[in-house]
Amino acid sequence: MTLPPIITSAFIRLIALCALCLSLAPSVISAAHAQSTRDQQVAAAMIYNFARFTRWPDGAFGQDTAFRICVDAEEALAPALTALEARKLKGRSIRIAQTNTGETPSDCHMRLIRSDMDTSTPSPNVLYVALEEGAAPTAAMLELVKVGRQTRFVANPSLARKTGLQLSSKLIDLAIQVK
Repeated sequence: MTLPPIITSAFIRLIALCALCLSLAPSVISAAHAQSTRDQQVAAAMIYNFARFTRWPDGAFGQDTAFRICVDAEEALAPALTALEARKLKGRSIRIAQTNTGETPSDCHMRLIRSDMDTSTPSPNVLYVALEEGAAPTAAMLELVKVGRQTRFVANPSLARKTGLQLSSKLIDLAIQVK
């Protein structure tokens, strides 16, 4: 039994379209992964610079020789942050502390937060950075936001001052919004 030519040609076009989609899928997935990796590297660089342009009070580090950035172990950004451990910050080595969800160990100097975390009582001398827009409005001193394809940030210097930190005027000037 032979199929009518119109069904055969439609079937062939469908098969060709499926083959084309399958051949393009790896490049689309690869491009999406590259964009995600690049976004994570940009966020990590911004986090490093947030710390560079924040002043901690005398004695905030105690005898600690490392600058500790605390992030949830499941956070997608955690691998990009490990690259920061090769750098120095204010003469201190950087350590990325992967914590349990929502936990803020007492030796954190910076805490990266998401909206599902309890930040009702920010710890003194800890810079809280929200990794998503609207996360922890009562604790986030700096908040990463997407503007189109760019990652920008919002600053809340008054909240930073309440916990003993001082955001530099250079950092505040670069914010797209100051609360």
